[in-house]
Formats: sequence, C-alpha cells, structure tokens
Amino acid sequence: MSKILTVIAAALLAAGCRPATPAAATSPADHSCEIATNANIRAEGILEASVTTATLSRASTIWRLASHKIENSGVPLAHTTAGHLGVDLDLAALAATQAVLEIDTGQPTGKTMNQLYAAERKIDSVCQ
Repeated sequence: MSKILTVIAAALLAAGCRPATPAAATSPADHSCEIATNANIRAEGILEASVTTATLSRASTIWRLASHKIENSGVPLAHTTAGHLGVDLDLAALAATQAVLEIDTGQPTGKTMNQLYAAERKIDSVCQ
C-alpha cells in the first residue's frame, strides 16, 4: 500500500502538483483593511443604486458593524491602521445617519453627503 502511495505522490510531483502550503497569517492591519474594504464596497454598492433614507440606513449599519468587528477583534487601536479605520467607518456611519435625519426633516444634505463621501475615500486610501 505504501508503494502505491509513493508512486502516486511521485506522479503528482512530476505533473507539477505541489503540497499545499499553509496560508500566511495576515497582519492585524491587513485584516482590518479587509473588513473595512469589504464594508465600504457593500455600502457604496447600496448607495450607487439610489440614495434614499432606506439605503443610507443600510449603509450606516454596514459601516457600524464593520467598525465594531474591528474594535472587538482584540487588535491594538491606538495609533494603528485598525484604530484609524474604526474611526473612519464610524464617521461614515454617522454621516449616513445624519443624512437620513436631514432628509426626513427636509433639510439640505449637501454638506453631510460631502462628509460621507470624504469618509468613504479616506477608508479606501488608508488601505491602499
């Protein structure tokens, strides 16, 4: 039986197959960027369809959940990429919530939407 396995292993190696290597551990900054980037993509996708109170609320929830995920991951937050991303995600969520309130009360949303777009760009720029 072991000769058969040896022959099979040799044939696989000859065919260019290599044993799987363990995945490299990602750094906390990489993991935080992955969380933030995925959240930003989802939130921007929702808002690209239309900007309504419903889509803004949903985007806000996505950003808040991502922020909480980073903050609860156990990585250091002070003066780190993870900490900056947590704050930027919270700012995007806050701006989206503020825009919902402004729409509901009939106030202009221009300044708040600019803050929202700035927060989105900042999340993207931190992870590049």
